[in-house]
Amino acid sequence: RRKTMLESCGMRNSVTEAVISTMLSQNTTDANSKAAFASMKKTFDTWEEISHPDNLQKLEDAIRVGGLAKTRSERIQKILQIVQKEHKGSTSMEYLRDLTDDQIKTELTRFPGLGPKTISCVLLFSLGRPEFPVDTHVLRICHSMGWVHPSHNRISAYEHLNARVPNELKMDLHCLLVAHGKHCHNCAANNRPQFPPRDGTKLKCPLKEVSKWKGIVPTSLVCVKSEPDIVLSDALTKINTHEQKSFTIPRLPRKIKSEPIPDIPLSSAKQNK
Repeated sequence: RRKTMLESCGMRNSVTEAVISTMLSQNTTDANSKAAFASMKKTFDTWEEISHPDNLQKLEDAIRVGGLAKTRSERIQKILQIVQKEHKGSTSMEYLRDLTDDQIKTELTRFPGLGPKTISCVLLFSLGRPEFPVDTHVLRICHSMGWVHPSHNRISAYEHLNARVPNELKMDLHCLLVAHGKHCHNCAANNRPQFPPRDGTKLKCPLKEVSKWKGIVPTSLVCVKSEPDIVLSDALTKINTHEQKSFTIPRLPRKIKSEPIPDIPLSSAKQNK
């Protein structure tokens, strides 16, 4: 399970794999994103084949199990095509390893569908940089612990926590908070953990005890799993290409019901296209 979580966060053999697999993990479960990535790799032999315009529908079908297949397939091809155009036909993104953290963020921000959380995951898990990604689990727990202001969203919380969390603790703390948010009844969204104990018992939450000791009143938060990065990325892309001069950020993110979803065999995924 830890390996699956790390893979969905971008811990892959190549930077290209890390970028694409992390994008596929947006707005879905680890099981579904893993199935979508595996199906894509099984369907295609090379990234060059995936990037070919004639294979767009084939790519969409291959990653359908992960959700948002049409949007994701278009973005995957666009990213690969941009890299190919700028690097003599190569789809390799290993050139990022030679850039500074700020340069990497600037570089990846211009690609469609890559927002702060996705980029932070690639920096931490693939490139080994000291980053502290903030997903829904991390944000929910940090809110309840009083580590960030109640008004902070994922982007503002990331900016604050990335500056405050010691570099040597960033990977371990991020992984611990994500795992805790998926297992603990007290800290899970709507008190419904994705992976509750099999015997039906409720784990004693150590963070709850710390909150009492420090006099912190835990907040009750409803899980809203969203990827505002996608909206912002689309808008910024249009601005950079002069298709649009301004944009409005929506007040409420799109909600996706957070429920445990079992692993889906690739064979059944293809049948349900």
